[in-house]
Formats: sequence, structure tokens, C-alpha cells
Amino acid sequence: MTPREAVGLLAIDPSIRRLGWAYCDLARAGPKPNIYDVGRWRSGVIHPQGPEIHHKSQDAYEQLSAELRDSWPTHLVVEWPAFFGTKRGRIAAAQDHTIGLAGMAAGIIAWFRLPAANVTLFTPMQWKGSVPKEATRARLEKAFGVDSEDLPHDEVDAIALAEFWLRGWLARHGPSLDERHSSQKTDLVRLVQEARGRCNGNDSAWWRRISTILRRRRDIGAGLARGILRQEFKIRPKQIETILRNAS
Repeated sequence: MTPREAVGLLAIDPSIRRLGWAYCDLARAGPKPNIYDVGRWRSGVIHPQGPEIHHKSQDAYEQLSAELRDSWPTHLVVEWPAFFGTKRGRIAAAQDHTIGLAGMAAGIIAWFRLPAANVTLFTPMQWKGSVPKEATRARLEKAFGVDSEDLPHDEVDAIALAEFWLRGWLARHGPSLDERHSSQKTDLVRLVQEARGRCNGNDSAWWRRISTILRRRRDIGAGLARGILRQEFKIRPKQIETILRNAS
């Protein structure tokens, strides 16, 4: 599989009450897809209805189907519940909450009827570790360059889960590192040149614009940016470090 093939990823943060979901459509993204293009994303929270888990999983599938009526996932990534030895984790297990989440996740997976090879299960420790929800939110805001204050935690977790899967997928199937660097260099040179043209010789304004560019383009690493700003634009090293610091 390559990024040229149609890929639609649905991520699910399962719950019997507040289920977070996120969908990223790379069907027409080209050979070098930008997974941080917010225009390719849809997400939300649904509230499964029904007296038992199997009713709730069917209802969740039907609600998700309605949300995705204009497209359909080719891949599914789901957070798989795990037992935690904390007091809260022991209570959840004793109340069958952990088993309920597993049943919910398995039911939804079955309803979508995708090939098993196109379904990925990650436990929380596998994809985000033991970090608090606010840390996940902060990392996501930095990656996408947007404010997620209005999004509930369940939706943020689903987006972050999808982003984790997509980063791994691109590493396996995307362009080579040399190709990515070549594309990123071309983009950065163009953007910095355009920014300089808008600043009418005001270097301070130009440097601020460069920081904004790098903040939005998290795919461009600091090392690559340093080399381009020094070699292509003759910006002094001390000023480059200030630009990078303001971009973080």
C-alpha cells in the first residue's frame, strides 16, 4: 500500500456513554499527504443508545454511518481497554466497565465488516502512555497548530489516536526521508521568500512571520530550518535560535 491509494481512517475512543470518533480522509491527498491539514478531518462525540452492550454497539455504528455517509473508512483504529492496577482501574474492572468497553469496541468493529488486516487495536499505554489528558491535548494543539479548547476530551483522544496511527503509516509507506526533506526545503524557501516580500524590508516583522510559518509546519524539523535560514537567507545563528524558540 502507498499514500497514492485511497485511505480513510476512522479512529474510535470507545465508551458506552460518550464515544469519541475522528475520521481522516486521505483519498485525494496525493503521494505526499499532509495529515495535519484540518480540512481532511471530521470528528465528534456520539451517545450510544440501548439497554445492553450489543444494542449500544449497533446504535454507535448507525450513528457513525450517518456521520460518514459521504465517505467510508478503509481502515479502523480503536483504543482497546486495558486493566490498570490503580484504585480507579480496580473499581472499573470490578464494575465490569473494562469488559463493557471491550464489548463495545468489538461490536463496532464487527459492524463495519472491514478486513482484519485493516483494523488496529492500541491500548492506552501503546499509543499515549500514562500522560494525563491535558498533555495529550497540548501535544495535539502543537502538532495541528490549532486551539482545541472547545473539543471534549473524548473527541481529542480520538483525533490523537488517529494521528498516532497515521504517523506510523506514513513512516512505513510514505516518501523516503530524502524526498520529504526535499519537499519541505522547497516549501520553506518559498514561504520564507513570500514572507519577506510582505514585510517591506522590516526584518523584525519578517522573523516573526518565519516563526509563525514554522509553528504551523510542524513537519519541518529544527535542523532543516536552521540550515535553510542560514544558507539560503543568511540569517545569523543567534537570530535563527530566537526564531525557532518563538516557533515552539
